[in-house]
This record gives sequence, structure tokens and C-alpha cells, in this order.
Amino acid sequence: LPPLRPPPLPLSSFVRVALPIGLGSALDISFSNWSLAFVSVAYHVILKCTVPLFVLGFGILLRIERAQARTLLAVCLIVAGVSLASLEATEQEEAAEAAREGATFGGESGAGDENRRDENRPVGILLGLLSACFGGQRWAFTQI
Repeated sequence: LPPLRPPPLPLSSFVRVALPIGLGSALDISFSNWSLAFVSVAYHVILKCTVPLFVLGFGILLRIERAQARTLLAVCLIVAGVSLASLEATEQEEAAEAAREGATFGGESGAGDENRRDENRPVGILLGLLSACFGGQRWAFTQI
């Protein structure tokens, strides 16, 4: 009966393969969670749907995928479709936030959190795009 334990992974394979995938996963999750502190879930979905663009970009850079206009067009259409589908949820979420702000007495309760979120929205967008970039990097490295 052969042993059930797989052979140990050589250090060179670990550094070349497992480490970039692990770092990409950790940074993807970290930046994704951090961006949720600054943007709404609907905006977050729109940002995360850009991952296929980053997967394609890293695939081309790592020579896993050939650069073709048809592939780029298909990926852009997918990203645009998901973004448009999430856009309505974004508008509904903003309308609900406006209704909540109008329902508070004197506009004091919770208004500071929403103003702070609006001020820091560019930070959240940047963090979300970084998360998508690391997600693309992770998926491309799994194909090596």
C-alpha cells in the first residue's frame, strides 16, 4: 500500500508557485474586506467584476494567453454586463440611504457615517481595484 502523504514540495517550487498564489489570495481578501469599509456592497460588486480583465491581463503578461481582440472584447462585454446589472442595485441602495437620512430626527443619527463613507469612496474604489488586481494575479498564477 503506497503512503497517503504526498511528497514534500521543494523550496524552489514553493517560492515559484505556492507563495505567489498564497500572497495573491491574502492580499485579495484583505483589500476586498478593507474596501467594504468605504464603499457599499453594490459598488463592491461592480469593482470585483473587473477581475476577468485582470486575469486576462496577467495571462497575457505571463504568456499563458495570447492577446486577441475577440477575447478582450468578450471580457469587456462580461464586465460591462455585470456592472450594468449591479448599477440598479447601487441606485436603489443610494435611494434607501437618502430615505434613512431623511427619516432621522434632526439629521444627526448616522449622518456622520454616511458623509465619511462618501468622502472616502475614492479610497474604497482604489482598494477594491487593488483587490481585483490581486485576484487576477492569483488566478493567472494557478495556471502556471
